[in-house]
Amino acid sequence: MKKFVLAICAICFVVGVTAQTEKSVSYQIELDAMHSNSSTNHYYSNFGAELHLNRLVNRHSFGVGFGEVYNGGRFYDWYCDCATGTPISQRTSCWNKWFTINLNYTYKVYSADHSSILFGPFVGLNYLIINESGRKNDVHYDYDKTFNNRFGLGIALEYEVRFNAFSTSLKVAPNFVYISTPMDGVHHDVIFIMFNMNRSISIKYTFGK
Repeated sequence: MKKFVLAICAICFVVGVTAQTEKSVSYQIELDAMHSNSSTNHYYSNFGAELHLNRLVNRHSFGVGFGEVYNGGRFYDWYCDCATGTPISQRTSCWNKWFTINLNYTYKVYSADHSSILFGPFVGLNYLIINESGRKNDVHYDYDKTFNNRFGLGIALEYEVRFNAFSTSLKVAPNFVYISTPMDGVHHDVIFIMFNMNRSISIKYTFGK
């Protein structure tokens, strides 16, 4: 899995750096305001932002991005303890953060004078900080966990409207983050593969044409 993701990162980087023969080359600063939902309760509803620097080569775009999302709230869970068969009622308050560094590639599958549709994959490294407290069957507990250097893979679909050098867009980006293997533990709180659906509004500035 890691070798596959690293290979995609290397291909995106090499193609972006060496694409010098195209007719139109420019750069773009992109700021995304984002909301996402996750398959795990630790990040069930997140708000955050991403900052990207993109290199535009005709209908292609190669970029690097940095982002952070935050999940603060409460969630409830009911499950059965696998070892004893005891039913567990869990109430949790969370202050969880999620940082990401990613490489992305998009292609303009449709382009008009003032609008376009973009589609492409992205890969990244994810850093998750879980800081929670709550009650399990009326017994207080605290849960603190950090996951570093977790690989993610996703696909983005975007509709963009341009106003000269500035543009704005709507984007949806489903993605998977590989957290751990089943051999790392059998507890209820262990996350294996996390699915996320990101939705964002972007503001972009293009320069260097």
